[in-house]
Amino acid sequence: MVRKPSKYRAVKTEYMGVLYDSRAEAKRAAELDMLVKTDSILWWIRQPPFTLGVPENKYRPDFLVVRHDGVHVEDVKGVRTAKFNRDVKLWRKYGPCPLHIVGKTFEIIFPERLEGKGQSS
Repeated sequence: MVRKPSKYRAVKTEYMGVLYDSRAEAKRAAELDMLVKTDSILWWIRQPPFTLGVPENKYRPDFLVVRHDGVHVEDVKGVRTAKFNRDVKLWRKYGPCPLHIVGKTFEIIFPERLEGKGQSS
């Protein structure tokens, strides 16, 4: 059976025995491991679940990153889908910490309750 390419051309990629949804996501996991080794961050986990507002609004960012000065989540994006744009709006309203969107560009989404409070990202 020949598998057709994914809609957005993402290629599942294995890193350290874990199958990631894309090469970019696996590469970011390797970068996070390097940041742990150099003590730039404390630790990270993959795909922590969040409920945004109501139980039906489930969101799993790619990574939760714990730094010396705080916490943020990251989502590695090649293409921003309508669903992801909806998740960003929900994150802005209900998210517990900053969301870093990592890809061709870099963006930080601060939850409304953290905006202007000097929260480090």
